[in-house]
Amino acid sequence: MAYQPKIKDCPVCGVTFQAGTKTCSPECSEVRARELRKTKPHTCVCVECGEKFKSKKKSQTFCSRQCFYENMRENKEEQCLRCSKAFMPKNIKNNTFCSRACSFRLQRYKAKVTKRKEKEHVNLKDIRSLIYIKTCIECYLIFVTNNPNKGYCGDSCNKERRARKEFGPPRSCVECNKTYGYVSGVPFRKWCSDECREIWKKRVKKENNKQGKHVRRARIKGLLFERFHPNEVFERDSYKCQSCGRKTRPDYKPTHDLYPNLDHIIPIAQGGEHTRKNTQCLCRACNIDKGAGALHDQLLLVG
Repeated sequence: MAYQPKIKDCPVCGVTFQAGTKTCSPECSEVRARELRKTKPHTCVCVECGEKFKSKKKSQTFCSRQCFYENMRENKEEQCLRCSKAFMPKNIKNNTFCSRACSFRLQRYKAKVTKRKEKEHVNLKDIRSLIYIKTCIECYLIFVTNNPNKGYCGDSCNKERRARKEFGPPRSCVECNKTYGYVSGVPFRKWCSDECREIWKKRVKKENNKQGKHVRRARIKGLLFERFHPNEVFERDSYKCQSCGRKTRPDYKPTHDLYPNLDHIIPIAQGGEHTRKNTQCLCRACNIDKGAGALHDQLLLVG
C-alpha cells in the first residue's frame, strides 16, 4: 500500500494541512503562543515551605531554587563507602565518598587486594582476616603477622642482626690476593679493604682507557676495528714476546723492559687495522725499538 500522510485541522485558522507541526504556518504558531501566554497561571503548593505560588506549569513542586536545594540536602544525605561517615554531597553525581582522600585510599586498597587475591586465591571479604605464623630469624620465636615477607618479631631483633657482623667462608682479594672473610650484609664485595678497591678501580680505568685509545684512532682514520681486551692477545701468545722470545711479566711495573705491551703488526699510522689478527704481544723494550715501523724479524703468531 502507498503511504498516506495524516491530515488535520489548524487549531488557529481551521485550515486542513498535512500533519507534522501543531499549526499550518509560522504566523499561526505565533498567534497560538500569544494565546498560551494570556492563560491564567496555575496555583501550586511548595513541597518544602508549604506556601502557595502561581506557575505556568502544573507539575512545578518548588517555589524557588533555595527550597529546591534545601530539600535536596535533607533527603540526599549520603554515607561514605570507606569511612561510613554521613556527609552532604556537593554534587548529585559525586555522592559516594566524603572526600578525595577516602576515594584514593579505597582505590589503593582495592589494588592491594587484587594483588593478594592473585597470590593467595582468597575472597575479597576474607582478605582482612589473613594471618601468617612465622619464626623470627634472630631469636627463633614464633610470632603472628599480617605481612607475609616479615622475618623479625620486632625492631630489636632486626637491629641486633644488622649490628652483628657475621663472617662467611674466606675469599681472595681481587687486587692483593689476600684471603678475608666477607660480611654477610655485603655478599658481593671483591676487596679486602677500601684501599685495595681504590687501587683496583684506578688500574681498571687505566686499562679501559688504553683499550679505547686504539679504537678511537682506528675510527678517526676510517679503519676496521674490534673491541677486545689486551689480555686476550697476551693469553693467546702465552705472554711471550713475539720479537725476542722472552717471557713477559705482567706483575712488573709498566716501566720495566719485560712488561707486556699490545703491538700492531701493521701500525695504525700506516693503515693497519685494530683487530686480533693484526695485534701481538711484545715486551716494552722491543716495542720501543720497533716504534711506528713494521717488524720483520718477529715470531709466528699462535692460532
